[in-house]
Formats: sequence, structure tokens, C-alpha cells
Amino acid sequence: LSPLSTAPSWDFLILFHHITMLACHYPTGSLAGATLCGAGDPLWSIELSCLGYLCEVSNPLMNYRWWLMQTLQKHRIDFSVTVVLLVASFVARVALLFLLIFIYILPMFGKFMAEKQVFIYIVCVAGHAVIMVLSMYWLKVLTRGGLSRMLTYVPPAKKSRGLWLQPRHSSLSPPL
Repeated sequence: LSPLSTAPSWDFLILFHHITMLACHYPTGSLAGATLCGAGDPLWSIELSCLGYLCEVSNPLMNYRWWLMQTLQKHRIDFSVTVVLLVASFVARVALLFLLIFIYILPMFGKFMAEKQVFIYIVCVAGHAVIMVLSMYWLKVLTRGGLSRMLTYVPPAKKSRGLWLQPRHSSLSPPL
């Protein structure tokens, strides 16, 4: 395992997800921001923020799955268990976001309009909708290939090491 093979790469969807999360959750960190984002009810916006952070429950599972995929030489049962829990957490994430949008946020329309907080309401609905759509996309990516491909780890074929990854030769001994 080379440290170069695990180097982070830029992923636009992940970056977009984090920017959306910051825009939706940052204002609830102060009473004034929470009051503004809750159309006069700071507790509502703080509750919504806390419920929204439940979506992050899947992160340790994703990180553990990634680590297993980088280090496993052959299939182990903990890979299958992790994937089952990860898929279940993404299904729960999509269901949670659906419920938040349709049961928790949309019924507040009248209150936001009465407080003339149209932009904040639109950002709230759009932010949760974007995260729900991204979560559905990631669930689709996670489950593509079917059940057996998803639950069974198959190590990738050995890649040939590039010239720049070959061990350096000492100047005292000729290269082989």
C-alpha cells in the first residue's frame, strides 16, 4: 500500500455537499441566526439542524469501508457487515431527509411567509432537497452491481508500479 495511492482527490459532489451543509447549519450557531432561520422560533431551527446532522451517521461506516478496501487482501465478513450497515444508513438518511422536508419544513411555509423570510425558507427547502438528491445518488452508486458484488470484496488486480515508484538505486551499486 503506497501513501500515494491513498492521496485525497477533489470530488465536486462532496465539496458541494459540504458547502450546502455549511450554508444550512452555520446560522443556527447563534441565537440571532437561529431566530432568523426559524422564522422567529430559534428552537425549531436548532432542532432541524440537529436532525439534519443525523445524516452524518454513515460517515464512520464509509470511512471504515474505504479503509477495508485499501487494506484487505481477501474478503472478510466485516466488509459485508459494514456494507449492510452502510446501505441501511443511507436508506435511513434518504427517509430522514424526505420526512424533514415534507413533515417538518414544508408545514412552516405560512410562518416563514408571515415573517417575510422567503429566501431563508427557499434555502432551507433547497438545501435539504439537494442533500436528499445527493444521498440518493450515493446510495445508487453504493448498490450498483448487485447484491453479491456489493457484499463480497474482490481485491483489485495488481497494478504495475510506475517508474517513479520504483526503488531508487544506490550510486554505489549498478542498477539491476
